[in-house]
Amino acid sequence: MDVTTRSYETWNKGFNSSTAKSKASSTSSRYLKEIDNFCSWCQSFKVAIAPPFSASLVLAYLSKVYLRSSSYSSVVLAHAALKWFHTLASGINP
Repeated sequence: MDVTTRSYETWNKGFNSSTAKSKASSTSSRYLKEIDNFCSWCQSFKVAIAPPFSASLVLAYLSKVYLRSSSYSSVVLAHAALKWFHTLASGINP
């Protein structure tokens, strides 16, 4: 198991349903899907999934999101999801 997998599993294990309830269920669901997309993208480049993320990493991902969708709202959603992910994961020691 590499560092990217361990980091994601650590975060995923520490996540609980009360944390998800901090947002509406549809928002949490969409954010979690976007976080999974981000984690998959990080794993494809062998980047550790451990917040805080560098600005260049986030910029690279958001650029990929924009190029994939050509929609500013998709970028806003991805940014909000990553911000939420960072907030959730900040209390978990990998």
